[in-house]
Amino acid sequence: EADAMTWLRRVTLDLTGLPPSLDEAREFQSRLANEHSEAHRQQVYADVVDRLLASERYGERWAQHWLDVVRYADTHGFEVNTPRDNAWPYRDYVIDAFNSDKPYDRFVREQLAGDQLHADEATGFLVAAAVLLPGQIGKDDVSIRAARQDALDEIIVGTSATMLGLTLGCARCHDHKFDPLTQRDYYALQAFFAGVEYGDRSIEHSARHGGSRMTRVRERVANLERKLRAYEPAAFDGRVLVIDEQDAAHVQFLQTPNGPGTNPAGAARGYRDDVGTSDRVANLSGGAYTWWNNVAGQDVCLYRPGVAGRFRLWISWGVHGSGVHTRDARYLLDVDGDLQTRTDQKPLAQVDQYYPAGIADGV
Repeated sequence: EADAMTWLRRVTLDLTGLPPSLDEAREFQSRLANEHSEAHRQQVYADVVDRLLASERYGERWAQHWLDVVRYADTHGFEVNTPRDNAWPYRDYVIDAFNSDKPYDRFVREQLAGDQLHADEATGFLVAAAVLLPGQIGKDDVSIRAARQDALDEIIVGTSATMLGLTLGCARCHDHKFDPLTQRDYYALQAFFAGVEYGDRSIEHSARHGGSRMTRVRERVANLERKLRAYEPAAFDGRVLVIDEQDAAHVQFLQTPNGPGTNPAGAARGYRDDVGTSDRVANLSGGAYTWWNNVAGQDVCLYRPGVAGRFRLWISWGVHGSGVHTRDARYLLDVDGDLQTRTDQKPLAQVDQYYPAGIADGV
């Protein structure tokens, strides 16, 4: 068992990468000397660990391990070795993630899909630089396409090694020799990143300044939206799949204009983009519609998949044309199609035109 000062040196180096300062060593010795019970002495050790974990040096030390895995560097390396002027915000992002004890799942989500989260969370991304700089890529089509494939390969290699612990890059030219990874797997994963373009973008380094700037932008957007509302048509209610009980008095049952439709078995998606009246309702759901007769354009549709067994039904909210929708569109799923029974009705979501309603299992 190590003596107290050896332990202090080891734990400080492990957690911060630096030896303890002279003042820290003296304080540690003084506290141990004044504590006579074993429980109190153990608390002194615990306090040291808590202090080190709360230190900013902890994040700087342990972020280096992640930065090494994603191959972070301040310069491009090799013979050009030009600086990456805007790479450092990612380094600080990783350090802050460790210091704030960010959950790993959110840490990964922010890096892979930061632009889909809150605006302030979009600074996390995998550092995967292009193999060649723009000036080093030939102007002919073959050189440009080869450089593009090399850049995507860098992303695949970095992502698979970092997130999966696999050498998926081996499957670029052939099936993996040792792991159950095929060339098809490689290019299937590459398809997820096919739309990614390598580039250099400056990021506001001051969180306080960035926040105030975002506030000003949001105020301008809100002001423009208020002006635009003066030119918008009156909003009309959205669609529902099953009417609530209190709405039953306003419902009339209508046959679709062209008779019952059919939905063949399979995974193909159908959609309806006509918000018109009862005589123009699209005929993709198969069967009869129930139309809410006091609000034009709102209906209940009956879906018959035509196959037995368990299936999944995707329902999403979309906007076509210049119509304006209210934010209280309700989606409900009814198993037997009988509006008089309520126990088999499953509410899915309350959505607007910007968000999907959700996914539901049905039998």
